[in-house]
Amino acid sequence: MGGCVRDLLLKRKPKDWDISTSATVDQMLSIFKNKGCTIVPTGLQHGTVTVVVNKEMYEITHFRGENITEDLLWRDFTINSLALDRKNNVIDPSGGLNDIKNRIIRSVDPEKAIKDDPLRMLRAIRFKAQLGFKIENETKKAILKLNNLLGDVSFERIRDEFNKIILSDPYAVFDLVDHKLMKFICPEFLGTIRIDQKNPNHHLDIANHIVESMVAAPADLVLRLTMFFHDVGKPQTMKVDSEGVGHFYSHNTVSEEIARQTLKRLKYSNKTIRIVKHLIHYHDSFPEATQKSVRRFVNKHGTEYTELFFHVWRADMKAQEPSRLQEKLDTIDEVEKIFKDIKESKPALSIKDLEINGNDLMELGLSEGPEIGNVLNKLLEIILEDPSKNQRDTLIRLAKEIKESRKDD
Repeated sequence: MGGCVRDLLLKRKPKDWDISTSATVDQMLSIFKNKGCTIVPTGLQHGTVTVVVNKEMYEITHFRGENITEDLLWRDFTINSLALDRKNNVIDPSGGLNDIKNRIIRSVDPEKAIKDDPLRMLRAIRFKAQLGFKIENETKKAILKLNNLLGDVSFERIRDEFNKIILSDPYAVFDLVDHKLMKFICPEFLGTIRIDQKNPNHHLDIANHIVESMVAAPADLVLRLTMFFHDVGKPQTMKVDSEGVGHFYSHNTVSEEIARQTLKRLKYSNKTIRIVKHLIHYHDSFPEATQKSVRRFVNKHGTEYTELFFHVWRADMKAQEPSRLQEKLDTIDEVEKIFKDIKESKPALSIKDLEINGNDLMELGLSEGPEIGNVLNKLLEIILEDPSKNQRDTLIRLAKEIKESRKDD
């Protein structure tokens, strides 16, 4: 029943299987224990038993109401108010089949459905993004009327729906704006709407640039979040010079802080927040297409971040003024080739890659602590310039020279 029936009718693979029954929880537990099935004890208080059969999970729930028809009428939208009986006949008490045919998202009583669970407003946007359906007018009116009820929903539930939306179709960000729901996710995004950037590198306003960059990014949560936030600080930093050209100095810092506050409020993991912040802060940093420049970039950011930056740069470029797009993409390709060559050659990119360590320097008479750290950093600087010098004897000689020069100072 529910979404799995909808997906079957749309020839989509169901992500899970929901079954509704007149049996009580105790009866279900008794039946499946006797059959030797694995039972996951989640949702028992809500009348739900999760059963694992052949590694597939099935959620089995006691009827809400007296029978299957009443149960289905509790559902959020008609396209989810469907069930299959034992003979594979479709049970459709609210016109869901017709709405699937017409690609419509509709509630039988939208105001009641929203009041029962305000998250359904975000779910409507999510199904529109996932299925490419339209939201029916009365349902849309109810969302616009009751949008403030979303403030009563937990941040975690809002976060989970937002994730599904931006991973399905980033253009649905504008549906969140149109339905007055964006203020509960990132109100600062509203300030980017219809803001002309007045810059020769941009043919789109800030909001459209952001969304187009999200579309251009792979369907990866960290990357989609990065692109959503990467320029959200531009309205606060915009300055127009005497020639009418817009500039956005330090917009990366402002955008990073908006992302930090928003992601923390929505209860994202510390790891996700850390990665997104770093990518936003340095999204306009780009190395020259030389071995030395790329080595220094990798030394500063690390291999994993560097790999993510290639996705960020490409997505950002694809949403900018198109006349020089191919030239910019070719440069990114050139830098990426150098990066891959560096990875294969495995040069020293950090202090731990040097052929000597702190113990070697202590044998030269250097003091443990900051002095050794300073010398190791200077040696790394030399190796980033010329990787061939990363040999023990050469590094010992260089360390001695650095030590002597410090005496002269």
